[in-house]
Amino acid sequence: MNLHLESQGKTATLEGVSRRSEDSEMTGGTELVTEVRADAPVFAVLQTGKPVKLSGSLPKPVVWSPQGMASAVKTFLKACK
Repeated sequence: MNLHLESQGKTATLEGVSRRSEDSEMTGGTELVTEVRADAPVFAVLQTGKPVKLSGSLPKPVVWSPQGMASAVKTFLKACK
């Protein structure tokens, strides 16, 4: 499974395995499981402050709203150190 992310000319691709999420019986959700380094391009894409276009192994492309995303990513990366 892969997920391609794009925002403001920055791009990243995540590759991993798909599995049912822990609460999939309630949500019907699946998740992409992979490992990324703190300096992976995906974090630059998520911190542009602009909408993020998602494509890849999705039924159809999706656009994520940027509201709060950049600060959440910064907080996450700081906690990972």
